Amino acid sequence: MIIKNNNNLIVSLPYSFITSVLPGLNATYAKIYVYAYGKSLYEEISTKSISKDLNILESDVVAAFKTFEELELVQSDANGVSFATSATAPNINKAKALKTKKVVVDTRPEYSSEEIQLYTENNNEITEMFASAQENLGKLLTKKDLSILFSFYDWLMLPFEVIEFLIVYCAESNHTNLKYIESIAIDWHNKGINTLEKAKDYLNIHTIYRKIFKMYGIGSREPKPAEINFMHRWLFEYSFSLDIINVACDKTLMQINKPSLKYTDKILTDWLKAKVQSIEDIKKLDENFKNSKVAANPKTAKSKLANFTQRNIDFDEIEKIKERQLNR
Repeated sequence: MIIKNNNNLIVSLPYSFITSVLPGLNATYAKIYVYAYGKSLYEEISTKSISKDLNILESDVVAAFKTFEELELVQSDANGVSFATSATAPNINKAKALKTKKVVVDTRPEYSSEEIQLYTENNNEITEMFASAQENLGKLLTKKDLSILFSFYDWLMLPFEVIEFLIVYCAESNHTNLKYIESIAIDWHNKGINTLEKAKDYLNIHTIYRKIFKMYGIGSREPKPAEINFMHRWLFEYSFSLDIINVACDKTLMQINKPSLKYTDKILTDWLKAKVQSIEDIKKLDENFKNSKVAANPKTAKSKLANFTQRNIDFDEIEKIKERQLNR
């Protein structure tokens, strides 16, 4: 991208820009604007040259000029970008809105080898991040891999310690494809998981979700959002232990012969209403249910409930159902 300035060869900034626009810009954008405005008075410059001179990613420079265009400080056309011939009246309403607007790039920027090299030369943590990733993933990283990995830091703004923790977690789970790791990084960014403590807490609860999945015999996929909502309710709203949840999962498999979090949720909701707090409480409920049916219809209920009780404790059958689920 080529940037031109047709104003007088005097580097002066309008008072309205300083008072109305500058306070709403982050430090990097302000630095880019002032440098480009002054430099372009004397020579033709480009986003690449600004990136090199200021030691800033070219993708950040491009994003900055998109913001400047939104504020009507610059105009773009087929020939590139030029500064407004009258910068004395920036769009003040948009400038005020910018103060509370977080600029987010929807798609991952593509970083050139030169850009990455520029940053590795000036930041040892980036070099260490690449080396750690290569060691943990057990493979040589391609240019594409380096670009994706660097985007976790630059685009998603994850701290280095969180990125390293993420890579170790994925590697230990036998997920070494950078595209897969990127999907997790984006998910963490969207969830606000931006510290090591938050990452550890998230993985701890996620591990519990996977344990519940294994109670159904599901081990080949990650929980979907709706399934996570169910499990979150059981654990944090109902405050049930994993032992109680396990019994509910077993009953689900025995009753409908397949995993169903919705069916399990109905069981646990009923147990919550019955104030179940232990396995013994569940046994008492089952016994009371059996006795009530026998009392209502002694002949038929006794036969049916005998079968029902046997189904509840048929652990061999439960294991067979789980095994079938794991082999799918």
